[in-house]
Amino acid sequence: MEGITLRSGFRGLLDQDPPLSELTLGQWWFNTTENQFKYYDGTAVKPFRGMSLKLHATGTVTADGTEQTLTEIIGLVKLSGCVDLSNMTTGDRVLIREYMKARPDGAYRKHEEALYRGVQDPPLILIPQKVVNYAAKVTLQQTTGTFKSFDYTFAREE
Repeated sequence: MEGITLRSGFRGLLDQDPPLSELTLGQWWFNTTENQFKYYDGTAVKPFRGMSLKLHATGTVTADGTEQTLTEIIGLVKLSGCVDLSNMTTGDRVLIREYMKARPDGAYRKHEEALYRGVQDPPLILIPQKVVNYAAKVTLQQTTGTFKSFDYTFAREE
């Protein structure tokens, strides 16, 4: 995978690898049948090797106006993920917040907050990889509009 940048190329959870004709350099996904992360190097589909990248959390949350936890992780890991905001419509507002602990016995402190308004283009919001020393969590809160459901996926590298 040397020399390949995996930017916003996450294709999601797939039960099979996509056809090569649909792939572009640097796209990656989790093959649920093989239980393995894979990527496209511009020539072929390859599994991630030499690291312990694992699916941490995946699901759907239905907003209810409160701040809801999408994922929480404890320990020394790297965490990254994505949230699908494609269900948002005009008048919707969604906050995504990221928290971390600075000490094992400490309280969560907010270090990132992003507000998304209305229809999102592109709709897939990436949570860039962060080194977690003790604990971290990511939350979602829809503050206005008709409450929607949002899919999410998070991976960890140990």
